[in-house]
Amino acid sequence: QRVASLAHRISRGGFFRGVAGVLSIAASAYAIARAVARSVVKAYRKTSIRAFWKGYGVWLDPSHGGLVTHTWTPKHCIADVCSAGFQITKYLGDDFPRSGGQFMTDWYYYVFTKTESL
Repeated sequence: QRVASLAHRISRGGFFRGVAGVLSIAASAYAIARAVARSVVKAYRKTSIRAFWKGYGVWLDPSHGGLVTHTWTPKHCIADVCSAGFQITKYLGDDFPRSGGQFMTDWYYYVFTKTESL
């Protein structure tokens, strides 16, 4: 009964109602910001799946707090760079000198050359 009486006295005070209102608004703002952040992450995840199946694209890499990363398969990389006037010399997977295969390599190293036109 003493706790109920104390709670009743505190709840009548304008100061505590104001604090409760501010906290309620802050909690609502936090919930909205969190929902927006989740939507953005969900959109990036869909984009990363799309990038995987297309063989190129932008996706959110969770490393270092989240990096927006452009990724592409060697086929797309070589085609794009060669269209800019370069010629592929060699490309190797990150597991060189072994070869883990196309689906086991995390990244590739490329060597391109460009001949100057006269």
